[in-house]
Amino acid sequence: MQNSENSENTKPNLRRNHVLKVRLNIEELELLDAIRGQHARAQAIRFLLNNDKPQTTPEINSFAWTQLSKSASNLNQISKKLNGGENVGIEEIKTILETFRGTLLGAKL
Repeated sequence: MQNSENSENTKPNLRRNHVLKVRLNIEELELLDAIRGQHARAQAIRFLLNNDKPQTTPEINSFAWTQLSKSASNLNQISKKLNGGENVGIEEIKTILETFRGTLLGAKL
């Protein structure tokens, strides 16, 4: 059962019931699109009204992704051996962990 104090019905000022229609020229539209990034235009306008900035997600650095994937795969192989009851030398584990750590520290995300 929902608590009536947390219900949307008791907070009408938080509900978005009002529709706003705006006409923009091409420069204004391009400015709005530059500000919004990958967010919806309506969300970007809300950010502007609240003096907030939309958070952008950076593009993936494919080289760093590849290096981290290789290191993670090596860790997964060690984990599989250990979970399967195979004997794995401590030096092998140490080497892979050092390589993984170095890859993480060197990753330019």
